[in-house]
Amino acid sequence: MAPHARRHAPHPARPAWEHYLACDPATTTTEPVYDPRLFVAALTERTDLPRPDSQGWLHLRLASSILGPGQAEGTPPAPRPPWRQGLRAADDRYRHVTVHAGRTRFTLHLGPVTAPGGWQLERNHHRITAVRDGAVLHDEVLTDSPLQTSVRHAVALLFAVAPVPPPPRPTSPRCAGSPGSPRPCAREHRTTSPPWTLPGTARNRTRPGRLPGHRPKGPAVMHTLGLTAGQQTITIRSTTPTVTDWSTTYFGPFWKTSRAPHTSVGHGPVVTATDGDHRAPATIAHAHHAVFAREPIGYTRHPDHTVTAHTLTGPVIAFHYTPDNQHLQISSSQEGPQATAARPGRPTPLATATTRFAREMMRARLIKDGWVLLHAPAAVLPGGQTVLALGDSGAGKTTTALTLAAAGAALLANDCCFARPNPTGSLDLLPWPAAATVGLGLLHALHLADSARRHLKAGEPPHPTQDQRVTAALTTGRTGAVRSASGRELKAHIWPEQLTRWFGLPLATTGVAAGILLPRIVTTTSAPARVNDDRSAHVTADVFVTSSKERYPDLFGLTDGHHTGTPRARDEVLQILNRLPRRAVDLTYDQAANRRLLTTLTPALATVQPAEQ
Repeated sequence: MAPHARRHAPHPARPAWEHYLACDPATTTTEPVYDPRLFVAALTERTDLPRPDSQGWLHLRLASSILGPGQAEGTPPAPRPPWRQGLRAADDRYRHVTVHAGRTRFTLHLGPVTAPGGWQLERNHHRITAVRDGAVLHDEVLTDSPLQTSVRHAVALLFAVAPVPPPPRPTSPRCAGSPGSPRPCAREHRTTSPPWTLPGTARNRTRPGRLPGHRPKGPAVMHTLGLTAGQQTITIRSTTPTVTDWSTTYFGPFWKTSRAPHTSVGHGPVVTATDGDHRAPATIAHAHHAVFAREPIGYTRHPDHTVTAHTLTGPVIAFHYTPDNQHLQISSSQEGPQATAARPGRPTPLATATTRFAREMMRARLIKDGWVLLHAPAAVLPGGQTVLALGDSGAGKTTTALTLAAAGAALLANDCCFARPNPTGSLDLLPWPAAATVGLGLLHALHLADSARRHLKAGEPPHPTQDQRVTAALTTGRTGAVRSASGRELKAHIWPEQLTRWFGLPLATTGVAAGILLPRIVTTTSAPARVNDDRSAHVTADVFVTSSKERYPDLFGLTDGHHTGTPRARDEVLQILNRLPRRAVDLTYDQAANRRLLTTLTPALATVQPAEQ
């Protein structure tokens, strides 16, 4: 197609074509169309460029298909030879080059050609049109048979007196090699959409801070962030700083983050996030479906062990995981400055997806290193001892941890934490960064609701998964619980960094388990907050995050089926948990009484020596 376009483009379009050949290949986007019988059935390439005469923009499109779409484009031709009807069945392939220059559109239709009205050309006949404001300025049919052309060229060379000249060296950035080392034309051999680009979608070229059509001279700058927890490291790289900035904000309170040069990639897994890759939902059918953090996702595990996936709602987020080098590529739609401006103070969908799956890759690394994931909030006391809160859902685990944090302890985990046996016979603990879900009653009882209301009324956006009724209650000062139609309590969702910035709660990055509290909320108004020695303090395997409670299924097979820890590690941790000092406590709706009980009990609990096995 490239030689055809260069040779046959009308004279006014040739400067545009030369400008296209001279520009950076990164200007190009592709839209693939898939057919179950083939990998790619059709491909459309689009390029937007500033005109060389600075008089607006040039929009160039190249389309080529093996099977469909076979729709005829352009204007009906004059009904005279060589145009005919009924030459063949409707064409199932379509190839053309289109250049939009201002109000004028030049199109080279490559055979087989079918025009509107059912008019067709013989094979090896092509059509060139120029249309301005709907009026046809030029309409020409030309014959160009590859076989005839090659035969004529071969005969001419065979009988030529002069030696056969070498093939011409291309000179444009799209086709030029380095001096002294020619290489094939980049346009003929390059694909701008990776094979995992979603079908039926286009790659959005706009980058933050750039006008549409503007392209850098060199490779895109990658913003790089190192993420470390428990001596394990993940590298996050992105074409936009919004991803690494949000990763720093989200993980920073609990895990170590460090900026790195854009060319730096540390050892270990890598997450690469690319913004603005898609414009429409995907049409491919995946083999499996799951809900990940309330987001429906389709995914397929391929024979080569790679995994591709995409979200099933817009904006589309696409994923491609390569286990051999532990590399997860994430690409998004509708990112860039428009998306950021539309949600000030909020992470973009690409940033959210990156943090979630970077956390999953860190989880996999920690589990392989012997850690397990507990469904247990934790607080580090002023003396350095860490107390875990264990129990069923709704038992008061979050109430226990936040009450201790409001009383001066450092919050290590608001919902889950990692644990691993250490040489002293206890458990080392690491946080699992996640948004805290807190009932409105507890927020008011801990005197934290006023701060949340001030931030929300100042225009700071709420967590995207927080129910609007909760946001309304917070901003209006309502103190009662907000419930869904089914009676389930709806809670406030608080990002980790807001725990400190909004509420002033100190956070911890590590801990060593010294004791366990097993709380239970007592609804009887006359019941006191107390230690309840009549309740069993035995810890069961329910302490581990189970698949029924897991909001983050292992889509990419990162943990080999051990999503919360290996069986051996879980057994060892469970034995240690049952050797640690444990007390069952009854908590009430009197938060002052709960605070007195917990702040009195926990220092003494943490100083008790673990029981012998």
